[in-house]
Amino acid sequence: MKIAVSYNTDNNTINGFLSTSHFLVFQTNYNSIVSSEVVSTMKGDIDLTIGMLGLFETDAVICNEIDQEAVQLLEDEGIVFYSGITGNPDQAVSRLLNGTLKALLSTSKGKPSAC
Repeated sequence: MKIAVSYNTDNNTINGFLSTSHFLVFQTNYNSIVSSEVVSTMKGDIDLTIGMLGLFETDAVICNEIDQEAVQLLEDEGIVFYSGITGNPDQAVSRLLNGTLKALLSTSKGKPSAC
């Protein structure tokens, strides 16, 4: 599974989806992080950002803030998202993998739901 986290490289924290210029992309295997890499994106360009996530075959996105247009585009690509997440990206991915990530809004099978 590939998980992309909107990433602030200055202080190693989770950014808003459209305000980020980087994603920290994690490759996971079952409940473990196998690797991660920082990927640059076109800050504020939603179509290029979603396209990039599709090219990376991203399964899930973790971010702080997200707007409705981004929600719809991620759903159209079949990418699950978790928003309202703050703090350290590695810890957020670990919480997602072990089932303890608490999101304000997420998708499950393509339908948004409050968490």
